[in-house]
Amino acid sequence: MSASQADKDYTKFRFASILSLALFHKYTPVDGSYKLFVTMVIIMTTLKTLGYPLLWRLRNLCFLIPPKLVALKQEARIKNINFLSACAVGIIVILLLPLSAYAGNTDRKHSATTDIAEYVSRVGKRILIVMDCSSQNYEFVVLNSAKPTLQSDQSGKIQISIGLLNKLQDEAELAAVLSQKIVLIKHIKLYFRAPTAEHQVVSIDKLAMTYMFRAGYDPDAMVELQEIALNNANPRHGSWITALFKDNQPTTQRLAASKAMAAKLPHGLQRGREQYKKNIKS
Repeated sequence: MSASQADKDYTKFRFASILSLALFHKYTPVDGSYKLFVTMVIIMTTLKTLGYPLLWRLRNLCFLIPPKLVALKQEARIKNINFLSACAVGIIVILLLPLSAYAGNTDRKHSATTDIAEYVSRVGKRILIVMDCSSQNYEFVVLNSAKPTLQSDQSGKIQISIGLLNKLQDEAELAAVLSQKIVLIKHIKLYFRAPTAEHQVVSIDKLAMTYMFRAGYDPDAMVELQEIALNNANPRHGSWITALFKDNQPTTQRLAASKAMAAKLPHGLQRGREQYKKNIKS
């Protein structure tokens, strides 16, 4: 192979490599060290396929070797280099795009879940403040699951899934869910058992609605959720509402008591629909 032909082939190779990598960086939603790692793998794999020795490949990553020097020292290695061979970089990029896109989506989902968890925790702590409870005794955990889930334990951990959060309509409904769980945990810590009698559940509802009011949330949100649970014809009804009240399903008497309690409290307090949509459903 002549030096001039090697010059041309090497120039084409550099052009194809730079173009492919530029497209990879522009259209791949992966950032940080992972993108750098994938980029290195692409270049090294391609150069290995084209028959370059390891040391020469490492030096060529910076495109520092003059074409004439390449022709002199690597003539036996680059006999078949041409523009189509260099475009193998592009093919490898295309093959790896689904993997890199998946990794990027995973990173974004993790970040989004963290943001949602912080938002849920802020709402929960707002309830705890008016209850004179230490936030250190409670933990709010968001589960990255599409299945509607709500659970709590005596340690103070309250877990709610993305699937259930997506079913709620505003911040007041979230406050209703969290306040009811917080009061329930306090009841269990005080009496060493979960409430069984309906009058105990009604008392928990009333306390939760009182704390909602003190925190500035509309207590009618609690009533609305109970109404949905009792009305199977409601378009919002589904398995999620069963998960919401899995321990104590609302009854007609319980709903009536909640309505009577709400009537005693001020109306028109915060619902936070737009704030909720921004933090949960964006």
